[in-house]
Amino acid sequence: MSVKSDSALDVAYSVTPGYSAVELPYSWGRLAALVVMPAGEALGSYVAGLTTTRLASVVRRLKKNPVFVDLPRFTLRTSGELSQVLQAMGMHDAFQNADLSGMLPGVTGLAVQQVVQRAYLHVTAWGTEAAAATGIGVGVSATTSKVRVVFDHPFLFLVRDTKTGAILFAAEVQNPAA
Repeated sequence: MSVKSDSALDVAYSVTPGYSAVELPYSWGRLAALVVMPAGEALGSYVAGLTTTRLASVVRRLKKNPVFVDLPRFTLRTSGELSQVLQAMGMHDAFQNADLSGMLPGVTGLAVQQVVQRAYLHVTAWGTEAAAATGIGVGVSATTSKVRVVFDHPFLFLVRDTKTGAILFAAEVQNPAA
């Protein structure tokens, strides 16, 4: 079931040949949902090519005008083991050479062995509920518009800090009809 705006929302949006994007501010003003749906490109390809420069360009092109928005309600849950990802990003010392002896006095050779993250995102017409938790296992080692933007195929959903640009949550919605 989708969330349809029966009247135009006065929010920032952009419709280009490459994508449609809408930024939906949350009531306290600092955070906003940025929804980006590529046009003519698979979501995976779009996300793979998404750099901070490209995302900044999307945000710069947003203009505040009345727009009708159809956005599906959705709930996502995910979990993953991040040890290999973190090490591939260059975080080797925590897994191999870190001095974590302050965690357990008298025990030597402690190292991070596992990093697990779980996330939850629930979007409705009334707002967004999101949570994430990361657990670390340590062990001894070695204008007026009539535009309607309809998110009816795969899209990217971001919760971002509008002041710093930091992305707090990111989700790919592969099947908006589900």
